[in-house]
Amino acid sequence: MVRLFNWYEYINPEVVSRFTEATGIRVEIENFGNQEELVARVRSGPSRYDVIVIEDSVIDALNELGLLRELDAGQLPNRKHLDPRYLGRPSDPHDRYSMPYHWGTTLLAFRRDKVEGTPTSWSVLWDERYAGHIWMLSDVEEVVGVATLASGFNLNTVNTDELEVIHRRVLEQVPWVERYADTVVIKQGLAAGDCWLAVIYSGDAAQAARENPNVGYVIPDEGAPMWVDNLCIPRDALNVREAHEFINFLMDPEIAALNANYLRYATPNASARAQVDPALLSDAAICPPPELLTRCSFYEKMDQPRQRFFNRVWADILRLRKEIEQTREAASPAP
Repeated sequence: MVRLFNWYEYINPEVVSRFTEATGIRVEIENFGNQEELVARVRSGPSRYDVIVIEDSVIDALNELGLLRELDAGQLPNRKHLDPRYLGRPSDPHDRYSMPYHWGTTLLAFRRDKVEGTPTSWSVLWDERYAGHIWMLSDVEEVVGVATLASGFNLNTVNTDELEVIHRRVLEQVPWVERYADTVVIKQGLAAGDCWLAVIYSGDAAQAARENPNVGYVIPDEGAPMWVDNLCIPRDALNVREAHEFINFLMDPEIAALNANYLRYATPNASARAQVDPALLSDAAICPPPELLTRCSFYEKMDQPRQRFFNRVWADILRLRKEIEQTREAASPAP
């Protein structure tokens, strides 16, 4: 058995069934809605899962806690198919603990039938006309990242004055935001038409557009955050051999293409590109061309001052939302 801890709806069910058919190994899946939940679960039970899907920044956090197992390269021959651009990243410079799974951007999605024109700037998320129909990811790093780009600053700025501007910008937006939610909930809201503007991960935006052609998505002129999701094995995993077999299976070019075509996320598997849907490869918001990639950036490693800033911003968001809700309740007529 392999116990996989993954984002919601972030693997093609056919990939899972093919793995079981090929190996006889059953896959048991649990899901999380954000990386904070993942870290908490792995910290409280390092032996609970065999494979986890995590962002670069979480590799740093779990490594500092000694919660990741070093991978056995000899059990991962399909590593040869990976594009070197997605290996040796700062979070794991020698690829000792992680293999890239998918990569993408955090972008702007919108309803074509509700929003005027195609938005070109993150600043549309501060447009009062769309109040009550703006949905944001429930991830403070992404909330701050979008406000940073909308303010014209470097995604990883540490300038004190700029951080205060960003803090104010985030709080200015709170009254217009209907929900802070995970990417699957936002995807559903876009497809249903309840959400008109959203911050969402690239593949989920493409899935929503596939379900409803009124959904559009774009990397704004200011650029976008980039990220790589990785496959890792927790330190105390109980099924280590099976975990390696599963990770190696996911790196098979045919399987990687099957997964990418279903999920609509870009694959770091260079050998899989020949089998990836040409429409996916040509989608500039999913697989940005070089000139667009120059405006996109990875989040840098989280240090303590930046973590404290994020914690302060998120606490202020929660406080302000509570105050707004209390004001609405007080203004409502008594039954």
